[in-house]
Amino acid sequence: MWQGYTPNVRESASKSIWDILIWSDSPSSLGPKRRTMAILVAIGGCLTFFLPLISTHPPVFFTSHWSPFDIVRQMYLGHLPQPVCERCNEPVPRSCMALPILVDSIYGLMLCALVVAWFRNSRRLAWIGIVGAWLSLGTYMFRYGTNFATKWEFETTFYGQPQSLNSSSEGPVLYGWLTLALLAVMAALVFIAVREDIDAKRSRDSRTGAQDFN
Repeated sequence: MWQGYTPNVRESASKSIWDILIWSDSPSSLGPKRRTMAILVAIGGCLTFFLPLISTHPPVFFTSHWSPFDIVRQMYLGHLPQPVCERCNEPVPRSCMALPILVDSIYGLMLCALVVAWFRNSRRLAWIGIVGAWLSLGTYMFRYGTNFATKWEFETTFYGQPQSLNSSSEGPVLYGWLTLALLAVMAALVFIAVREDIDAKRSRDSRTGAQDFN
């Protein structure tokens, strides 16, 4: 048995998400199974940083499919248009501005989820998942249906600052797969945080196996 974890042996499936986020008594800790699942999901989310989930049409530097890592690396090397800031002629400040701020924030939340899952805090994991899901939707949908602001940020990364408020005429930047991947990771973290029955089922199976062995 894991120290500091008491399995929920009730037959009910789980607390509601509202109970997980705001309840008066002490929240239950993630059990060993949920903890492992949350860590694996957060690691998988971090690995999307290296997947080519962003497309440019026409290609940029003879490349049509980009990962967030590729964008940061090429920005660091100075191959992509330089952002506008006081110290953007330096590689590190320049690369820190390569991705839209919402995308940077989501990957930061994934790193926080790893720490929170390690310490088995289900409430904080649920909040991280909900905030991350909201930010993921914000990259694609919460712009009055036009997806203007974040699209503009991505196009600025590849094609430079536009001369007007219209989107770049160079070509579209498609990042819907990145949005879906980030949203799926955050939704999975919320699911793991609220489904106490995952650990309760493991506890019941362990007790049943021990009785059969005896």
